[in-house]
Amino acid sequence: MKNTKLWKLLALLAMVFVAGGVVGGVATYAHVQRALKEAFDFDHLPDRVMTELVKRLALTPEQQPKVRAHVAVMAGKMKEQFHQAMTETGELVLATGRLVDQELTPEQRAIHAEMKQEFREGMKKGMNIILTD
Repeated sequence: MKNTKLWKLLALLAMVFVAGGVVGGVATYAHVQRALKEAFDFDHLPDRVMTELVKRLALTPEQQPKVRAHVAVMAGKMKEQFHQAMTETGELVLATGRLVDQELTPEQRAIHAEMKQEFREGMKKGMNIILTD
């Protein structure tokens, strides 16, 4: 009888441990997803930065529009640079895929084409997660 109670206790502890891991994983995923959305939301960056600057620096009403203008310029440049980096990275990936295709047999190229399609779909899904609500 004691053996059965011990196994039940161990099973219960294992289930609690697994449940905690699952909840922690889901919470971490949600947090990272939200953080990525905020990190790449350059249109709302000036508002977020200004909220922090006003609070921590006690900016005066006269300082706020001047500081906001500087922050808005930064956000615009960051948005442009991000777009440029993503465009250049995409071009590099495509060019490399074409070079790899030249080294493959027809059968391998067919598999590689599927792999490239899966990659494109994954990238599109990832960007939709970052750029949409």
